[in-house]
Amino acid sequence: MTKTTITQSSTTPITSADQTANHGVAITVAAIALVLAVAGGREVYGALAAQSGRAALETALALPRGADRDNALHKAQSDLTAAAGVASADPVIWLALAETRYLQAVGGAAQSVSVELAHAAAVAAGRAAALAPQDPKPPALMAQALAAAGEHPEAIAPPLAASYALDAENEDLAPWRPATAFQAWTALPRPAQDAALMEACFYGRETAERFSVLESQAAVAADPDLATRLGALLTDAACQPAPVRFGDVPPPS
Repeated sequence: MTKTTITQSSTTPITSADQTANHGVAITVAAIALVLAVAGGREVYGALAAQSGRAALETALALPRGADRDNALHKAQSDLTAAAGVASADPVIWLALAETRYLQAVGGAAQSVSVELAHAAAVAAGRAAALAPQDPKPPALMAQALAAAGEHPEAIAPPLAASYALDAENEDLAPWRPATAFQAWTALPRPAQDAALMEACFYGRETAERFSVLESQAAVAADPDLATRLGALLTDAACQPAPVRFGDVPPPS
């Protein structure tokens, strides 16, 4: 009969397979939690950067040309670029970045247009347009930036026509969209031309100052068709500025 001798080594506790598995799960869970915490922090940072960038842009819009505006625009550009790096699928951020770049291009203290920044504005507006295809503002801003960069009408017209097709009566775009259309007139399809003239009419008739801008645009129009149609617009009774419009004076008591 064989005698079994129990030694010290034979009684040493052995880590079970279940314990090892549990330890591995704990490490995995901790790693996932860390990743989520980092991701959450990144999202918060992106949101704060976007908020700060938009606030800086609003500040810049309220300032005249000069160093203060340039500094505000630089902050807006820096913050919005950082925000776009975190939330690259957010069209609002790209649109704000496009507006910032455009203002840097045409409204800086240098008193000259930066073609490079105008193109950067067009690229950012194009990203916004792709992410928000039902919004008429990004393609309109893209067209405006391309016009500022000196691009040919054939390059300006497609996004501008797309903007008019989405919304031909937009109060936010009326102050500047027709002027962009006049720059791309020869390449615009007829429906977009008609929409631009109608928009110019309704916006220009609100005040005598706006109407005088239309008169100036008609006077310098190089394209014969545009000059003729703008001239007809100026004599259209529906486009004449009224002496008093609703809201200009209090209603009679």
